[in-house]
Amino acid sequence: MLRPNQIVRSFAPFIKRKRPHFIDEMNGIFGFAIYDSEKDEYFVARDHMGIIPLYMGWDQNGTFYVASELKALEGTCTKIELFPPGHYLHSADGELKRWYKRDWMEYEAVKENQTSIQAIKEALEAAVHRQLMSDVPYGVLLSRGLDSSVTSAIAKKYAQKRIESGDTVDAWWPQLHSFSVGPEGSPDLAAAQKVADHIGTVHHEIKFTIQEGLGCH
Repeated sequence: MLRPNQIVRSFAPFIKRKRPHFIDEMNGIFGFAIYDSEKDEYFVARDHMGIIPLYMGWDQNGTFYVASELKALEGTCTKIELFPPGHYLHSADGELKRWYKRDWMEYEAVKENQTSIQAIKEALEAAVHRQLMSDVPYGVLLSRGLDSSVTSAIAKKYAQKRIESGDTVDAWWPQLHSFSVGPEGSPDLAAAQKVADHIGTVHHEIKFTIQEGLGCH
């Protein structure tokens, strides 16, 4: 496993050559700050949706700080802001710039487009497939909804192989477990059981009473 400083060094030539365009080639969720000691410059970026938390702040002397936790800046910074999703900041110009741009963000660019069901299917499967990297067992939460049923079925499709190996090595925990939560006899539990039976997961029901759901004792 690479240490953080090794990761920075390994990325350095790539970043210098392609900055800031390399961000759009990263597939995943991230929030990071990279410092170039040779140029005395820093580069900060956050993933497209802001899934990874990232904050920025300034102390009374104007010194700039970034952190993944708000508490790391409290007591030091006099001004704290959220680092906006889909943006980067390069100290060379000191401006926040949006790197995440897509045609579908503007209605005029897509209003004449026809939806490809096959393209949507492939994109959804690829997205779920990528998220199955794990060194610990993972499970899926089933409700009576379409979203959880579809993503769980896709997860089951790829669960028997290690994603990190390019699906060439058997997974350490090849059997996918599913979970559902609800009161005894609820339609959610019944629907989740049907989905679990259909896709072939090891299913677990977690039941609670109405009083427990309301927090009453």
